[in-house]
Amino acid sequence: MEDFGELSLEAILSDDEIAELEQSNELQETPPEQKENKKSNNNINTEDLTLEDLFGGDNPESVGDDEDNKLLLCADALYHPEAKVNYDSITGTFSIPHRDDFERNPIQFAFALDEKGIVFIDDHNNVENIIEKINTKKQRLPSLERFLYDFLNQIIAEDMQMLKDYEHELDNMEYAILNDYDSITSESVYNIRSDIRDLKNHYEQLIDIAQVFEANENKFFKEENLRYFSIYLNRLDRLYETSSSVRDYAMQISDLYK
Repeated sequence: MEDFGELSLEAILSDDEIAELEQSNELQETPPEQKENKKSNNNINTEDLTLEDLFGGDNPESVGDDEDNKLLLCADALYHPEAKVNYDSITGTFSIPHRDDFERNPIQFAFALDEKGIVFIDDHNNVENIIEKINTKKQRLPSLERFLYDFLNQIIAEDMQMLKDYEHELDNMEYAILNDYDSITSESVYNIRSDIRDLKNHYEQLIDIAQVFEANENKFFKEENLRYFSIYLNRLDRLYETSSSVRDYAMQISDLYK
C-alpha cells in the first residue's frame, strides 16, 4: 500500500493542465475553514474484495445477509454502471466498451472507496493493465485524487483522435455518395452511428462517477485536489459534445444515402 503525504498542485500538474485550470476559473484560494476538514490516509489498495466487504457490514443501504441477493445486486450493478454514495463509502462499477470492437462485451469491474483509499474488484486484470500505464509516469508526489484522475483519464486517452477518425471516415462517405460511388453501404453508416451511441452512453456513465467524486459528500478527498475532477469533467464534456456532432453528421450521411 502506498501512503501519500502533502503535496502542491503545481508539483504534480503539468504546465498545460495548470493553464487549463486557469482558463476554467477553477484556480482559487481554498477557504481556511475547508482546510480544517478531516483528512484521509489516501491509501491505494488493489487487492481482491469479497461481496461481503463491498455490500455488507453496518451500511444501512446494504442488501442484508442473503448471499444470493448480494450476487444479484453485483450482477445488476455491472450492467447498470453508476457510482453510489453510501454512509461510509462510495461504491460503483465501470463498463468500458472496447474501442476496437464495440460489439464485444464491455470491460467490467467494480470499486469501493472510503477514507483509507480505493479497492477494485476485477476478475480479468483490466484494472492492472490501466494502472501499469499510469505507473509509467513516475509521479514524484502522488495522491489519491491524482491517481483517480489519471485512472479515469487513461480510459478516454485515445477517444478524441478516434472521434476525428470517425469524422474523416464520414467525410469520405459523403464524397463517395455525392460522386455516385458504390463503395458505401447503409450498414457502414449505421455501424458508426451505433459506435458513437455506445460512446455517448459510456461518457454519461463516466460523468456520473466523476461528479460523485467532485461532490465529495463523504469528505474522502482533499478540497484543494478536487480540481482534478473538474479538469476531467471538462474533458468529458468536450468528448460528449464532439461525439454528438459526429453522430449528427452520421445521420445526415444516412439521409443523404437514402
